[in-house]
Amino acid sequence: MPIHTLAPELVQRIALHLLRDYPLGPPQPILPLLLTDRFFYDSLNSNDHPHLYAQIFRRSFDVEAIKRRFPRDQLTAGNLTRELQRRWRCLTRMRRMAASFGWRTYVEADRTEDLTTAFVVLTESDGMNALQLIQWVNLPTWLDKYITTHVVPHHTTPQMPPDSPQTCLAIQLSWMLCDYRSLLSEDPRQTKWITSSFMLGTFAYKNTFAPWTLTSLPVNPPPPIPVSRHPITPNVSPYFISDLTPRTLPQIPVRFDYFGSPLDLAPPLVSHSATLRYFSLVQVRPMFDDSYPYPQDHELIAHFDHFESAHGNFGGCPSVLSRLQNPDDVEFLKGKRNFAPHYVLLRLASLTRSHAWDDDWARLRSCRDPFRMTKELGYPRYRWTRGTLSGEWDGRFMFPDYGTFTKIMEGENALNTLEDAMVANEVQSWTFDEYYHVPASRRSPWAPQRAYGPPLTASDPLRAHLPLSTRVKRAKDGLLVWDSTTPQHDVAFYRKWKEETKGSDEAVQSSASGFWDEDPFLTDDDDYDDEGVIRILIDGYAIPRPSFVPARMPQTAMGPYSAIRGTIRTWDGLITLHSESPGQTDGARWLWTGYIVGDGNFVGRFRDCKYDVQRNGYEGVFVMVKRST
Repeated sequence: MPIHTLAPELVQRIALHLLRDYPLGPPQPILPLLLTDRFFYDSLNSNDHPHLYAQIFRRSFDVEAIKRRFPRDQLTAGNLTRELQRRWRCLTRMRRMAASFGWRTYVEADRTEDLTTAFVVLTESDGMNALQLIQWVNLPTWLDKYITTHVVPHHTTPQMPPDSPQTCLAIQLSWMLCDYRSLLSEDPRQTKWITSSFMLGTFAYKNTFAPWTLTSLPVNPPPPIPVSRHPITPNVSPYFISDLTPRTLPQIPVRFDYFGSPLDLAPPLVSHSATLRYFSLVQVRPMFDDSYPYPQDHELIAHFDHFESAHGNFGGCPSVLSRLQNPDDVEFLKGKRNFAPHYVLLRLASLTRSHAWDDDWARLRSCRDPFRMTKELGYPRYRWTRGTLSGEWDGRFMFPDYGTFTKIMEGENALNTLEDAMVANEVQSWTFDEYYHVPASRRSPWAPQRAYGPPLTASDPLRAHLPLSTRVKRAKDGLLVWDSTTPQHDVAFYRKWKEETKGSDEAVQSSASGFWDEDPFLTDDDDYDDEGVIRILIDGYAIPRPSFVPARMPQTAMGPYSAIRGTIRTWDGLITLHSESPGQTDGARWLWTGYIVGDGNFVGRFRDCKYDVQRNGYEGVFVMVKRST
């Protein structure tokens, strides 16, 4: 039978079969067929057969994340085809520039589009996207050249380096590409040099998507600046006064159609990306006991390999592995594992579980503008996942010496002072419970009959927005909370969140359905934080550190069982905690602000509460991770 009598569907099946031997890279085996003659071109061209290229997209890239993040009417065959063409145009250009010795012809618009594409594609990765970018594109080499060419030069000037959207994306990608083998083999000096200024420059770079003093978002008109306890007189330092004015965050400057609509996305906060990158390097070697000799690099790798073979902690995606023939590809996925759980104080970025990035994606899309409601922006709102913070957490805190802070506040060059700073780090462990307000409109059988007062009104930002006169009494399944200064003494009931399912990564998501359906928390129509009231309370305390932490590690200022209380801002998931050790002075009070970023890292800053809210206080950074259940 002449081949030209074949139905177009059969020709397309032949083309798809040819691609089975080429899982990585663009669909080049189809090109000779397209150029054969008019019959093959008519059977295979993208204009007439977008469904064919939609299938190629699904074979070349992971699609589960885009199904969750975009409405179904945007994921048409035509949009998938156009994104396939745009994506391979970017990735092919990046592959060529990764092998190039000069970037003079690499225009800024192309660089920014490529950088943005790499970030977005990695947040959608369930394994295949990571292989395309790292194995085929050689993204690590491309990113090293980008950082050397466009980030490092800013660190050679006297000014603090700018946190442009491109720099934010580059530092974020640098962390996302970390695996323990690369961390053991890289030269740590340049990484620490680049990231330390973004990490410790707490006075210059944002830690939140909207000022941490706000509890009601979006805001219109802008709220007044909190009243100072003492007159604040600016000194010669440009960083003395804290910038608490809400502003729209800059979006990534390149706007291209992404599945049929412009991609309006804020870059990740560079302070978080730099902190995670720095801490990954610090954590690269487990903390062994003093009585054991410190292991060599090859011994550490052997230790991790043995642990994961014994405990089944392999991070690769089986469906992807079954399609790979190259042993190097499989080895890459093995390298993207986290450290053995017994040594975890930070969780490496997951490139095989895209749902770990869903909350970050929603925050970057819907929390860029503090003046506009999410519905006006046309995106699904960010939603706090109940139970995310409940449990036991271990982490590491890092802070510069106090002399560095005073020098910067007195007007000395900030960048030079930070580079010469003495940096200390400590280990801390906490346990938290989450409590959700139950309003009077929803009478629940578990709530005390008399406790249906309104939620607490947000108050002092330096006390995690909790009024100083807050009184708390424990009740069955929750807390009775009231403000003793209010005349009516309304008592509110905050119900404790309890995890139904344990032992799986989906525990929080699965337990949030069904068990909470009748609870009157945030509805899909809510766009405000109820005008400055507290819907979510956090109650916890410091706990003994893990047994693997050597005794030589210094104790933090917080003693065991020191009380911790705080709130969660539902607009963007900002966690604000206040800690105070019993019997300590005002200087021992600390305020902690941060987000759950990436695959479960609680990252942010802590500040000394003795400094007024209107000025930049003495601050450090921290990263914590929940203990494995």
